[in-house]
Amino acid sequence: MSVTTRLKSLKINYLTQSQYDTALDNEEINENELYLTPDNNVDFVVETGTSGIWTYRKWNSGIAECWGKIGLTQTSNGSYSTPWVNNLFNNVPIVTVNNWYGAADDPHRAARATVVTDGSSNSECVLYFRTPDGTEYGKILSSYYFAVNINAIGTWK
Repeated sequence: MSVTTRLKSLKINYLTQSQYDTALDNEEINENELYLTPDNNVDFVVETGTSGIWTYRKWNSGIAECWGKIGLTQTSNGSYSTPWVNNLFNNVPIVTVNNWYGAADDPHRAARATVVTDGSSNSECVLYFRTPDGTEYGKILSSYYFAVNINAIGTWK
């Protein structure tokens, strides 16, 4: 059996749980209105996008995250820098990387031990690449391809 309801207007009330409970106690709930209360334990994405090498998300809880991939064939000093998404972080984010290394035309490139130090700020991603013995990768990259996946997480509010 189907029920059809015709409405001249619909009022949606967004209330916190305590506001709803107070309205209920005070008999202020109107049966012809819709009441929505958020679940305080659920986070949700409020903004997504892309900018430069980055894909990013902002969460309602204040968490901000982004990820991107860079490919290097030669750097002058074994470092890389790029701006974060504009105003994405209000603090210095935690940065993690994973990488692989090999000849540019080698389909069997392998993971390579790399020491990556992070000089990032809340406005710029700065990474320094070194071999485990401290050699700058910029001095040995001439015919090799170095790919890096970068992930960052911080806060935006």
